[in-house]
Amino acid sequence: MFKYEKNKVKTIVNTTLATLGRRDGIAVVLDGPNIKTTRMLIKHDWSKNQIHVPNNSPDYRHIKNKHYQAYNISLKEFLTNHNNNNVGLIYMDYMCSLNGNVDIRPIEDINLLFSKKLLMDGSALGITISLRSAKKSKSPFKYADPQNLLSELSLSAYDNGYSLIINNCGGAYHNGGTMFTLLTEVIKR
Repeated sequence: MFKYEKNKVKTIVNTTLATLGRRDGIAVVLDGPNIKTTRMLIKHDWSKNQIHVPNNSPDYRHIKNKHYQAYNISLKEFLTNHNNNNVGLIYMDYMCSLNGNVDIRPIEDINLLFSKKLLMDGSALGITISLRSAKKSKSPFKYADPQNLLSELSLSAYDNGYSLIINNCGGAYHNGGTMFTLLTEVIKR
């Protein structure tokens, strides 16, 4: 049922992510039904009380049974309703392309996160997107979404008084399709 949750690269990403960020803030995680990212954060001294998991997919029930701070809402709804600049870590682990779909719009989430200034100085921001739509792209470049993600992130951060430091853990890998992960440290300017 949850066949993509045993990927070794995802374990490396989760482990690296868990060592980053500000533990005096909250962690917001798009997590799967086995809550592997949440568990890795707890293993690396994040309090389970700090970790919030918005997920309005069919996986929500599985997540809620394992972590009490799971919410049956989208990340966009969570960010819209959250008004404190106390996010010490966020992992936007999308299962879609950067352009998203009808329900999930990664670029809108990124812009909302930065425009509301929810991130603490020194927080961690991780994003995973699917590159499977690259074949449909009209771009002459294969897999242009990582470049577009970097552009969207850096512009949104800069426009809202932040800078990003890119972590050396990240890149493209296979997990039921080609995925791309980027981990950053967020600095307030």
